[in-house]
Amino acid sequence: MIRGLAALALCLALAGSAAAAETALLGEDDTVMQALRDELARSMQSLKIDGAEGPYFIAYRVFDVVSERANASLGSLLNRGTGASRQLVVELRVGGHDFDNSNYVGASPSRTVRAALPLGEDYDALRRQIWLATDRAYKQAVNDLSGKTAALQNRTRIEEVADFSREEPHRYDGRDPGSIDPGRSEEMALAVSAAFRGMPELSMSEVRANAQQSRTYFIDSEGSTFIADRHSVQVEALAAVQAADGTELQDFVTGYGRSWAGIPEPQALTAQAQQMAIRLIDRRDAPYLDRYTGP
Repeated sequence: MIRGLAALALCLALAGSAAAAETALLGEDDTVMQALRDELARSMQSLKIDGAEGPYFIAYRVFDVVSERANASLGSLLNRGTGASRQLVVELRVGGHDFDNSNYVGASPSRTVRAALPLGEDYDALRRQIWLATDRAYKQAVNDLSGKTAALQNRTRIEEVADFSREEPHRYDGRDPGSIDPGRSEEMALAVSAAFRGMPELSMSEVRANAQQSRTYFIDSEGSTFIADRHSVQVEALAAVQAADGTELQDFVTGYGRSWAGIPEPQALTAQAQQMAIRLIDRRDAPYLDRYTGP
């Protein structure tokens, strides 16, 4: 009997843990998502100006990108660099699902508002910029709704079609804690570019390597939320030769992947680059065909 009660208690505990995992806030340990969620709640509750309705729908998207690049020629580094950006896109609707500020030809050129967000984990700085962008989006939406209402006031609407559909909320966690492996772009560019050494026939050769790590955040007032990561790497080897008549011939080989493990090793890329260069030199030395004009 005691053993049966213990088993029942264990099952209830496991069920409770599973339910808690389902209801846990996505990204609750992520500063960007926390700032988005808190500003969304505040805006839906208190964003309003005199004589106008508050928003009935708000959606935030944030594109967080970190990248690095390196260019090299003949085994020597030409340049390298890193970059980071964080951009917010605000979609805000005023009115209701049946009739709101969208689908109006006289509306603002862009129905969304974009703004750069601070890099780093400063919660207060993030909240302030999200608030400023939301305020701009709200005033734009109110103005568009007013213009749309006035434009349709003396017109008969032949078909009543809702401006915005009602959907069930969705949640997706696509976080991938991988890294772009800092410094790998430079290593690849240097290694592959050395493939063109000893080929004086080439008038130009260069290898460009870059890696990008991006995260997209999404949250809306209907309960949908997701975080999705995407990584990409690329190595491109270019070369050129000049024919006797001055014509420049160019070619390239490229390797793509979601990580450095997803593209060929430097030795394989080096072999591909050398073969491409040999083909270029052969084309340079190939006999000319007589030009032909006619049917």
